[in-house]
Amino acid sequence: MQRARVFAGKKYMWDGEEYSDSKVADEVAAAYRADRFAVETFEEGGVWFVFSRRKVGTTSEGSAVGDR
Repeated sequence: MQRARVFAGKKYMWDGEEYSDSKVADEVAAAYRADRFAVETFEEGGVWFVFSRRKVGTTSEGSAVGDR
């Protein structure tokens, strides 16, 4: 599996795990979302993969960070 993948023009990183069940992959994805990550799941050959990236935030000065 590729370590990085592009979804909707944005680069996501693979968490390094293979999940044989979509429900388990969804639970892992939910945990990442709770930690303020954008998450995509991807199935290939009956195996599920979770890709994540930090969501864009703002600094106290109002400038965007984290979406580069």
